[in-house]
Order: sequence, then structure tokens, then C-alpha cells
Amino acid sequence: STGFSTLRRTITEHFHSTPTTTGGRNSSPTNGILPIETISPESLHNLDVFLLCTTEGPPLSESELTSLKEWVYKKGGALIVSAFSQWSAEGHYAERTVGWLGIIPNRGAQFRPKTDYTIQSPQGTDSTVAIDDETMALVTNGPFGPVNVFRNIGDSLFRTSLGTSSDNEDGAIRNGAVHLVRKIGRYNLEHKGEGLLLFYPPGGRLTGKRGRILVCSNYHWLADSTYWSGGTFLANDGAQRRLFLNFVAGAVASRVQFGGGGGRGVCGSD
Repeated sequence: STGFSTLRRTITEHFHSTPTTTGGRNSSPTNGILPIETISPESLHNLDVFLLCTTEGPPLSESELTSLKEWVYKKGGALIVSAFSQWSAEGHYAERTVGWLGIIPNRGAQFRPKTDYTIQSPQGTDSTVAIDDETMALVTNGPFGPVNVFRNIGDSLFRTSLGTSSDNEDGAIRNGAVHLVRKIGRYNLEHKGEGLLLFYPPGGRLTGKRGRILVCSNYHWLADSTYWSGGTFLANDGAQRRLFLNFVAGAVASRVQFGGGGGRGVCGSD
């Protein structure tokens, strides 16, 4: 996609991917990075990582949501998903996109200014969630280096506390989410039932043995510096880049280890 050229180049520099085609109306060889138009078992089958945004599209259908859940839980898929809720082209505000994770978007939430958030070490915290090796590998001792700070612009908070609908009644934390950003200054997101950047490591009730999920509120952190209001992918000595690369590395390694394939592709959808 336009505006994510550095991300695309980073993937092909560090991971082997099988050239393929989308099979859609704009089908063309891709080096393993491709868009899809409909989420289905077939479209997800060969993917290691899926970047999902529904801001400009319709809400996920029931069959698409079922396919997505099964791909993560049964196939060890790695999902990066946006809970963007400031605006929605079709008025659904990503509620179905992230509701199954126990996340409740704040409709019309205000954009936050460009901010450097502290990624606190998973060790020695007051978090009620037991820290696993996968979370440590994502932000502390991953193959592409530690991630101590996360810079983003235009993001917003979403709710992680218990809801009342069947989709989110268990809440994000009970569904296995780990806060990667737990505080903004003295404001404790975890205690307030809000979130900004969450990781669902393997071994959870939604991720199964191999799957993993990273939830943010927009994709400015993956964008080129000249795109939108300024992407931050390479800012802070590449901290956001390391976060993304560690996430992909963990996903590919897990699928290879447990027989899921590995190195087949990264896909984006909006």
C-alpha cells in the first residue's frame, strides 16, 4: 500500500517469502506481501502474518470473523489489528473487528498527539498477568533487539474492561492480553480498564498453542515518515521497526516449529 514502502522493504530484507498472487481482480506477483478482499480459510491459509484494518470498509461478516478466529487459534496465525475508532466509513468503528478480543472501541475518540510511550520491562511489574517467554521475546530479548519506547501519532485509547455483550464479556485481560504500554505518565491504563497497545501471546484462550495477536489503535507506527500526518516506523532508532520484526520473527518461528509452514507471506486488508 502507498505510504508503507519502508515496511514492505523491511519484510523482504529480513524474511524469505514465497512469491504469489492475490487471486483477486488486481492479482499480480508480490514477493509474499499482498492484499486480500475477503477473509476466508482459503485466503488465510498460506499467511504467517495478517495486518487487518476495517476503518474504510464494511464490518467483518460472521463467516469472516469465524475464519479469522480459527486461523489464529488452530493454524497459529499472527494477527496485527487496529482498533481505530475516531472515524469509520461505514459506521461500525471496528467493534466487530476487535470485540471478540474483549476490546471495546471508544466511538469518536480524540486523536492523541505524537507521543513516546514507555514500554516497561515485563519483569518486576505489578501486572496481574504472568509474563511469558513470547512477551519477553517481543520487547526485551527478541532477535531484532529490545523495544523500550513506542512512538505513535493520532492514536486513541480503547476499553479493555468487562463489557456486557457476548463478544467482550470476558474482557481483554481475561482473554490473555498483556499491556505493552501500561502507563501514560501517572495514568495507569491497566487499572483504568483502558488500552493503547496490547499483545496476546501464544497459549491463551484465543491464541491457542501457536497464534498471537498485536492490537494498536492505528497504523501510523508502521507508516513512512511522509505519509498521513507522519509515520513513525523508523523513529527512535527504529524502535517500532524492531517491535514489528520481533513480532513477525516469533510468528514465523512458531509456525515452523509446530509444522505450520513459515515464511509464506504477510498480508494487509482494509
